Amino acid sequence: MRRPLAFAVVLLVVLASVPLPVSAHSNHLTATSQVSDDGTLLVETVFVSQRAHLVVHADDGGEMGAALGSRSLTPGGLVRDVEVDVAADQWDQWGENRTVWLALHADDGDGEYDADDPVYTRFNRPVAERVAVGKGSPAIVTGQGFLGQYTDGPEVTVGRVTLPDDGLVVARDNETGDVLGTRALAAGTHREVAIGLNESFVAAQDGQFVVRTQLYADDGDGRLGDADRPLRVGNLTLETTLPVVSTGDGNGSAPVVNTPTQPAINTPAKTTGTSPPAESSPTSTAPSTDSTSPTPPSSGTGGGFGVGVAFVAATLASVLWFVRRTDR
Repeated sequence: MRRPLAFAVVLLVVLASVPLPVSAHSNHLTATSQVSDDGTLLVETVFVSQRAHLVVHADDGGEMGAALGSRSLTPGGLVRDVEVDVAADQWDQWGENRTVWLALHADDGDGEYDADDPVYTRFNRPVAERVAVGKGSPAIVTGQGFLGQYTDGPEVTVGRVTLPDDGLVVARDNETGDVLGTRALAAGTHREVAIGLNESFVAAQDGQFVVRTQLYADDGDGRLGDADRPLRVGNLTLETTLPVVSTGDGNGSAPVVNTPTQPAINTPAKTTGTSPPAESSPTSTAPSTDSTSPTPPSSGTGGGFGVGVAFVAATLASVLWFVRRTDR
């Protein structure tokens, strides 16, 4: 879909004219498949408007199974690179790779995750992502958050890249799979990685497009070639999608729209503390979900902001990301 922004703007205007209950707000997370060496999993972005728990679940035939680990979360806006640990006894018997769910659960007031703490939902779907997790030298690529990004030139920025050995980040057109750009990186973790894109491709877009970024092993020449292979967990390539709005003409000049200020983003250190009681929690539980793809971002309901504008902003962000991410 090529015109999600226009749709979202219309929706924003409609929402702004409607009285909104103080209990309305959104909760989201985005996550990608990854490799971990110690059972610590990385979630791309999390937004919670109430006390909550980020829980790792086993995959049970495409549905959420038993909890494998959890951590408490407090409201704090959009947060990137949130870590959650798989319990040590579970990680010891992990095997080469497994499919898991990362889900947001309401806190029932005791500050501890319990099996009966409900999963937040939106449109009767859980606030959860289904991903593959391998056991080995760390590897992951993440985006910049579910709001996507703006660029006035032929490049995109990847939030975080971790490579076990020297490798490549490859940007592809999400629709065609065509290679748009590559960047060679040394082994280790890199943040805010800019990748140059094909200028002709960017100039030909109508202002909005989606890029899929993937991790590749490098054969030593620093360039993508037939001998280079994608890094995988099972049969899944380590990758993420980046919704992009181009504000220029493809070569870094002549901006055609104003670039809105991006929301503040927190990147906290890992914590494991408990939380005070939540005001309320949803009553819905997670339904069956298609086992072939991650569940789209979703949200819960309950007491929270008490400000209509906050809900409008959160809803607009949800719509933008949902429309773009469904192209995956």
